[in-house]
Amino acid sequence: RPPDALASAVQDASAKRQAPSIAVLPFDNRSALPEDVFFVDGMHDDILTQLSKISGWKVISRTSVESFRDSKLSMREIARRLGVKTILEGGVQRGGNRVRINMQLIDAETDGHLWAETYDRELNAENIFAIQSEVTAAITGSLQARLTDGEKAGLADIPTKSLAAWEAFQLGKQRRGKRTSASLEEAERYFNKAITLDPDFTLAKVLLADTYISQIWYNGKDRKTQLDKASAIIEAVRKINPDMPEAMSSAGTIAIYSEDTK
Repeated sequence: RPPDALASAVQDASAKRQAPSIAVLPFDNRSALPEDVFFVDGMHDDILTQLSKISGWKVISRTSVESFRDSKLSMREIARRLGVKTILEGGVQRGGNRVRINMQLIDAETDGHLWAETYDRELNAENIFAIQSEVTAAITGSLQARLTDGEKAGLADIPTKSLAAWEAFQLGKQRRGKRTSASLEEAERYFNKAITLDPDFTLAKVLLADTYISQIWYNGKDRKTQLDKASAIIEAVRKINPDMPEAMSSAGTIAIYSEDTK
């Protein structure tokens, strides 16, 4: 192998060894109301999604970390089983018009804290997204990772300024994840509620489109009708934001399944 190719291969291997790897464990619901778990899980899912968008990172999926909810295993053992170097854990307490969030980033090898912070803020959408961005920025700083301009812009993005719309959206995601006929009907209602509360909530529109597609299989709804409804939503979203990854993914799914109707 030529020297320059060999050097390049060594650098690539070194980069892979040093690439950040993280598991975001399900957050504890420290609120007085057990039903606030949807809010806590929503925070967890949003932070996990932000981290997963950073190029070159290994971020464990929500499905995989879910099996370690309330686990009594050590951080080192959880990290070993998931194949990561760091773990983010935290708790969320919601009460009245306040939210208190505790986060800590742990080096799984040493069980030492790389970073920890407590956020005590007024409960509104802007603060929720600001906390999520601050947590992600703190993690990237602790792991000495460099973000692209696009990734930095993504962290600053606020999907909605309506807390009620965000909550309806999270309830929709929760129901959609159950993948049953009844839960998908509920998800559709919640996503429509989120869009009614904030007509500019494009992510809610994309997941509504995805729900229409899922209903083809789980609810037995007419394929062409559902694909047409989903396509109309995604086309409208992409006119506003043509580079939105979630909309692009949905457009691809629609294109694949639309071929089967021809």
